[in-house]
Amino acid sequence: MLDTAVMVAAIRSDAGASRWLLRAALERRRGLTLLVSVPLLIEYEAVMTRAEHLKASGLSIGDVEALLDAVAVGDRTGAIGLSLAPHAAGRR
Repeated sequence: MLDTAVMVAAIRSDAGASRWLLRAALERRRGLTLLVSVPLLIEYEAVMTRAEHLKASGLSIGDVEALLDAVAVGDRTGAIGLSLAPHAAGRR
């Protein structure tokens, strides 16, 4: 389980430990597995889709929803690559 602040940091910065943890968990590297519940996913969505986080991350609501869908199913296929791609022009 990742704290909501970690999820927000993961979408806002492509260079931090939060992004690494989220990617590693989604790819099930180092034995990491995400544990989530419906209330936690609702909290993630409510916070991650706030205007200030979308602006800072360069993501759309649809991108966040795709990422959360991947989190919900434990996607290991890399289908979330777009959502976790480095930000254009080095924006963090």
